Amino acid sequence: MQDKRRLNTLLKIALALVAVNVLLCGCVIVYLTLLRPARAGESPLPWPLAGRNTATRTPAPPLKTPTATAPLPATYTPLPPTATRLAQQPTVPPTQPAVPPTSAATPAPPPAPAGAIVLNDPTLSQLLQAVANGQAGQAVFVNLSEGALDREIQASLTAGGAYQHQSARLQGGRLILTGRGSFEGISAEVQTTARLYAAGCRMTLDVERMRIGLLPAPRALVDQVQASARESLGGYAAAVGLCVEGVSVGDGALSIAGRVQR
Repeated sequence: MQDKRRLNTLLKIALALVAVNVLLCGCVIVYLTLLRPARAGESPLPWPLAGRNTATRTPAPPLKTPTATAPLPATYTPLPPTATRLAQQPTVPPTQPAVPPTSAATPAPPPAPAGAIVLNDPTLSQLLQAVANGQAGQAVFVNLSEGALDREIQASLTAGGAYQHQSARLQGGRLILTGRGSFEGISAEVQTTARLYAAGCRMTLDVERMRIGLLPAPRALVDQVQASARESLGGYAAAVGLCVEGVSVGDGALSIAGRVQR
């Protein structure tokens, strides 16, 4: 019995030694596996090792070799310069300053026929005398400057009246009268622009513009002034005995053509 017990004890010791030997061999194999570098194609260990850094190191990307640009073919046609630019805007010429319209040059009076009566800047008495001494149907030419008009207008106005004449201008085919008007103690500048022409053997006019101070005159006042001026001009020609056939207004000069009327 004792021999059998000893035999069992030896077998247990032998089995224990074998188990320890196997365990030691496995540890050695694992250790050697960890120490050697990984070969290509091998997968990493399926479990993490305690006490060892398990962070995965990202491999650096491989350097790229610059690729040389192939030369353009011989048939390549470069784009025109305007292909990558906006369409060229048309050149705008510089704005020229507005040029005020120039009035027509003063037309020269037509040559007086033989035997015609020609008067330059006559007074009313001189005109009356010349027409009275003329023959019926005899041609009459009267040339008046701005100064002569100022003189005759001043002579025709009543002293101390509501309107005081200041100047008369002949420009661009128009007669421009400037003066001062007074009404109930209020005085203001009055400017009137009129077109002179001949009609019905008389010289007449159309008032185109009338300004009182900085404001345009009411239309009713313009019509009243126009009617009064037409009546005065008609009476003037009738008193002189002159049939007016044409009126020409230039720059600084007024020419009247007519015939003696009996």
